[in-house]
Amino acid sequence: GIKVDGSGIFGIPIGREAIIKSLAYEYIPYSPEELIATAQSQFEWCKKEMIKASTELGYGNDWKKALEHVKDTYVPAGQQPQAITSLYNQSVKFIEDRDLITLPDLTKETWQMIMMTPERQKINSFFTGGWEISISYPTEDMDQKDKLMSMRGNNPNFSFATVQHELIPGHNLQFFMNSRYKTYRQPFDTPFWMEGWALYWEINLWNKQFPQTPEQKLGMLFWRIHRCARIIFSLKYHLGEMT
Repeated sequence: GIKVDGSGIFGIPIGREAIIKSLAYEYIPYSPEELIATAQSQFEWCKKEMIKASTELGYGNDWKKALEHVKDTYVPAGQQPQAITSLYNQSVKFIEDRDLITLPDLTKETWQMIMMTPERQKINSFFTGGWEISISYPTEDMDQKDKLMSMRGNNPNFSFATVQHELIPGHNLQFFMNSRYKTYRQPFDTPFWMEGWALYWEINLWNKQFPQTPEQKLGMLFWRIHRCARIIFSLKYHLGEMT
């Protein structure tokens, strides 16, 4: 049966050997320990950058307080779709103004937006993307606490890093190209390529000064530090170093 350790997280640690096998299968040339060390150094980089942005906002070293400030930049109930569309337009304009990558006209107009059900928001409280971007937003039957959580967690500054990750130049562009070019590669699809490309563009845009305000920087860093934490936890959990 499934081992339960009281954390509410279901799963069985697979052990070092199985991790190494899984990594080899995906052509990842690193050991779990190297990946953890990389995630930890990235985590520290994020923290330093967060402190810089936090200081700009007047919160000094208290980057967690600065993140709370950013969560309160949420848009009123009912205005999330417009906020997402505006972020989408900003990212496309940024890319095209600098001629960073060629975007076919069709890819720019064939994406869709759907609203995430309250049930799904309990599992995935932010975004998913691809052909369509699926967004978290407050529904009228949620209680006030859940509405606020949905709005605060999906404020425009946090979403600044996720809209282009899910749409263009991220997953939407990947799906668009995959279905049109070298389609015989599809059986060899890997999440490392899928997520790797979207993440590569996030740091690429960061390096090109896509985030202009301290709030936008904190939004992008929130996501990057979140991913570092996931790598550290997932690998340490499967190595038996964390419960």
